[in-house]
Amino acid sequence: MTNETPPPGWYPDASGARRWWDGAEWAEDLEEAPVRQRNPLGVVALAVALFALIAASLSFPQVFTWVVSFISVGLAVGALCLPGRGRGSAIWGIIVAVCAFLATFVLSTVT
Repeated sequence: MTNETPPPGWYPDASGARRWWDGAEWAEDLEEAPVRQRNPLGVVALAVALFALIAASLSFPQVFTWVVSFISVGLAVGALCLPGRGRGSAIWGIIVAVCAFLATFVLSTVT
């Protein structure tokens, strides 16, 4: 029966960092886990889309709501192209912007 040890390299530590294993013992050196940067553009796109939806429900002019909706979609697409977190907010920004765009048609035919 052989007692095989893992090869030298960086391995996860209980603290969330990574620790160096030299093949015989653990080193004191720690490598911090990389932190993914948050992409705030997705949140901005969602906020602008919500503003467009509120503007549509308050009977703002259609053109204004359309422009704000398209700006929101542009911001969201830009957020999806950038690395980092924030994709969920960008996707919701697109969904809400489309809802705001469609709401202008529905509300204009009702009134």
